Amino acid sequence: QLGAHTTQGLGAGSLPEIGRAAAEETLDEILEQVGGSHMLFITA
Repeated sequence: QLGAHTTQGLGAGSLPEIGRAAAEETLDEILEQVGGSHMLFITA
């Protein structure tokens, strides 16, 4: 879950700044999961 503290377990509510803050809060975990990938597909 991205940004559990920022979003309190909810979505970003179509607010890009909230989504960015949530991703930045969880950046280390994101990099741990996708680091070294040559190609990454994200679906939402």
